[in-house]
Amino acid sequence: MLDSYRLYKTTNWKSYTDIVSTIKKEVVETEPMKVGRAVHHIKEGLGTEKYGMVLIDGYIFRGIEKEDKKYISELKITPKIQTPYGNCIISMVADAIYGNEIKEYKTTQSPIDIGRYMEYYQWRCYLWGFCAEKIIYEVMEINQCKDGIWKVKNTEKISLCPYIGMEEDIRLLVEDMIAFCHSQGLQNYILE
Repeated sequence: MLDSYRLYKTTNWKSYTDIVSTIKKEVVETEPMKVGRAVHHIKEGLGTEKYGMVLIDGYIFRGIEKEDKKYISELKITPKIQTPYGNCIISMVADAIYGNEIKEYKTTQSPIDIGRYMEYYQWRCYLWGFCAEKIIYEVMEINQCKDGIWKVKNTEKISLCPYIGMEEDIRLLVEDMIAFCHSQGLQNYILE
């Protein structure tokens, strides 16, 4: 939700209606979201493998393999961050954790823009909340071929580490979002 709010504040394409829907948790799952979820399932070792392809959630993929490391998947935590409005709970679910390293799987149907991922607050929150030393975004550019099979066109691994002032950056964005919610009568949607 923080990144949606950041995009609303910093871009022209994230509308007021979009951010209100996100805050109210009324976001409708899109086809790219469904495809991305299927890729997550493959990375977790789910799906039926046959002829070098994986069938899952009604999609067929080629070129995506499950993680080979031992890891904890889909671990949810809810740390609190202090704001002038009181303690704020930030809910987060890591795709994969290996010791003190986090891995997040991302899919895109456009060319990979590394700068876009570096601007995210998700990685900052995860490094802070999980007290991790590093997060790796494994970004897969995927496309659907004429035969209906989804293939990986390109993969980039983006490593990000904590920095001094990171928690303060998170807190400032959280405070700004809470103030926005209060000003729009949306505060009940962000309270746990």
